[in-house]
Amino acid sequence: MIETTKPVNLARAAEVLALCGIQCEASQEGDLCFWFPSAEGDPAALFGWLTSTDVTLTIYGGFEVLYLSGAQKINDLLISYQREFSAPTGYSIQREDGVRVYGRTTFHVAAGASDRQLVAWIALGLGAVQEFARMVHRRLCRPAPGAGDIVSTEELEHWLDD
Repeated sequence: MIETTKPVNLARAAEVLALCGIQCEASQEGDLCFWFPSAEGDPAALFGWLTSTDVTLTIYGGFEVLYLSGAQKINDLLISYQREFSAPTGYSIQREDGVRVYGRTTFHVAAGASDRQLVAWIALGLGAVQEFARMVHRRLCRPAPGAGDIVSTEELEHWLDD
């Protein structure tokens, strides 16, 4: 079966988000903004946005959480993560009252995409930034040993190293 590719744009992306049951709205910059309610164990809702150019489709997202960890600790975490994983990438924004961390995943779309391909890319991108946000939160907000469930040796070693 041959599927027809079409240019990727925000109108098509909005259709995919609606198909997935995700409400979105256009920002003043023209990006598609969306929110996921917090899942069990998540510290907050996931805020994200999607941008598109003639060449790329980029999905951004992060928990609506401000971290009080120092910028250096967060940057070290992001650098360590990027050494192990090429995607999604992450970045932080320093605010007066804390640091916000976002994940970003980009797809090359210059050749266009079939409908099935676009759905897969968006679903994969959304899942990737959500898992990235969970990883960041787990590593920045580790409970002390004994504060919750039984911790593994690896978790204890990470906690002691911090």
